[in-house]
Amino acid sequence: MNHEAQLKALLAQDRVRMQVLRTVRGLELPDCWVAAGFVRSLVWDHLHQRNADTPYHSATDAMTCWPETATAVGVRLGGDDEIEVAAPLGLDDLFSLVVRPTERFRTEKYALFSDRVQSKRWQEIWPELIVVTA
Repeated sequence: MNHEAQLKALLAQDRVRMQVLRTVRGLELPDCWVAAGFVRSLVWDHLHQRNADTPYHSATDAMTCWPETATAVGVRLGGDDEIEVAAPLGLDDLFSLVVRPTERFRTEKYALFSDRVQSKRWQEIWPELIVVTA
């Protein structure tokens, strides 16, 4: 099977991605593509035999599994134009300039947390950040 056929097969097996593709198709935009991590992560997760995580119960549940507490924050605009904030791990670290690993990244995935902090160069960009390593 060639790579394009493999990609199509992976997409066809992914209920959520297929719903996204149907939604985008429904927009009837003349030149609209869903790209980048949507595609790349699907293939790389498959090739690495990931994601072995149990399904999340909600978006905020998923946020608790992100690498850093300060990253585990989502926002959206409600129907009344009210900004809604989801911060299952709180906002203190975000506003205190603290980069702290979440529970999962303190133990089994600590190397990933450490590599991520280095590769993103956050302390070069925001020198007042405090990285908590344990």
